[in-house]
Amino acid sequence: MMRATGRFYVVVILLAHGTLLAQGDGAMNASEKSRIARILTPVAEAEAKKQKAVEGLVGKYVADLKSAEIEVARSGDLEAVRAIRAEREAWEKGESAPGFDAAGKRVLAKVATLRKKLDAEIQTLEKETQRMLEQEKAKAIRALDAMKVELTRATRIDAALELDKQIDELKSGSLDVARAAADRAGESGAGTFRSGDTTSNPSEATKDRPFINSLGMPFVPIKGTRVLFCIWETRISDFKTYLLLGLGRHGWSSSPAFRQEPDHPMVVVTWDDANAFCAWLSKQEGHEYRLPTDEEWDRAVGRGKYPWGEDWPPKKSVENIRGDECSVNSPAEASARTSISYKDDHPNTAPVGSYMANKAGLYDMGGNVQEWVQDSYTEAVFKKHKEGGGFNFGPETMADIKKGNICRVLRGGYFGSAGVRSSYRGAQQASERSATVGFRCVLVLPSP
Repeated sequence: MMRATGRFYVVVILLAHGTLLAQGDGAMNASEKSRIARILTPVAEAEAKKQKAVEGLVGKYVADLKSAEIEVARSGDLEAVRAIRAEREAWEKGESAPGFDAAGKRVLAKVATLRKKLDAEIQTLEKETQRMLEQEKAKAIRALDAMKVELTRATRIDAALELDKQIDELKSGSLDVARAAADRAGESGAGTFRSGDTTSNPSEATKDRPFINSLGMPFVPIKGTRVLFCIWETRISDFKTYLLLGLGRHGWSSSPAFRQEPDHPMVVVTWDDANAFCAWLSKQEGHEYRLPTDEEWDRAVGRGKYPWGEDWPPKKSVENIRGDECSVNSPAEASARTSISYKDDHPNTAPVGSYMANKAGLYDMGGNVQEWVQDSYTEAVFKKHKEGGGFNFGPETMADIKKGNICRVLRGGYFGSAGVRSSYRGAQQASERSATVGFRCVLVLPSP
């Protein structure tokens, strides 16, 4: 028996040919562009590091020229002053002057020595940083080639061709595509991280320097646990990669009754689906991924009455929860809405990370979709739910809770819910699917 836990009913279709219903196929979608930006940003940063170092050398040279100009002026040699000033102004404008002819003059010979030293230092620096730049380019090309194969196998032909063009530009020596990627990474907010702000070692992850896995999922540590939490809910693009690469011909597909994009949270997944994704990702990457426990989720959400703090109603656009925007769904939804003088930008699911992060750096802990956790829903769990101000469930659900091994725990609120206290714990059978339920992964850290 399938019980609807939200206000939306879904149609589940089992497919034999292993294809997830396409959403956003064709040209590059936002998540794919974000992934490319992460791959290319180290290339642009290697070049930027070289430029910064060169600028430091030039800045010192210009400062030395200013000192020399004053020294020569005191000697009364206006022609020498004119020559030094011409050199200084050329470098200040970003031009490279041809250099000094000492012409037997002691002061100009000194300046010519400074210029010769500058030229030698720049040449040495460029040789050293060029090696680093070529290494980063080679890494990026390998990663982009692998992504191109993924897109091609998924019959994302337009996207694969678009990526192939960028790869050719990078191979030809043009860094324009890498510079553009770095610019996008710097401007894009939650969806992308600059490479200097991330780590490839889970044990080194911090709130401000997350670990990023191969799917572009960022993970941060939570105090009092031995896991890293993904900062947002598992996206459609993440789950679609699993379906394409992990399940093969044993495909699975499902759609909610509203439109979603690749960067929205995956919904209509059972507890078993979520665990299967974690098992596949663990095998794929060599790290242990799983659903969080109820206790871990408790620590991650924080001590506030709500994930954002104590305010009720919340401030504008804090979370994707039930508000005035839900009236666009249907008259019934509008009349059923609890009036809380609140409005956000999404009547249904939103792109992950669209709203405010909590103190731990996690997004959507109070809204967007409810999230599966590992635990069975027992009477002890229900006691915590009630102690935190939770509501009673219907008689069928309460009977399942009393058995203790039927329902699994759901944490957090969703886009159509006003019941979003941090302590609330929803209950749903592991085999049920809902358009209001998704999941979030954690990465287990190795024992110290």
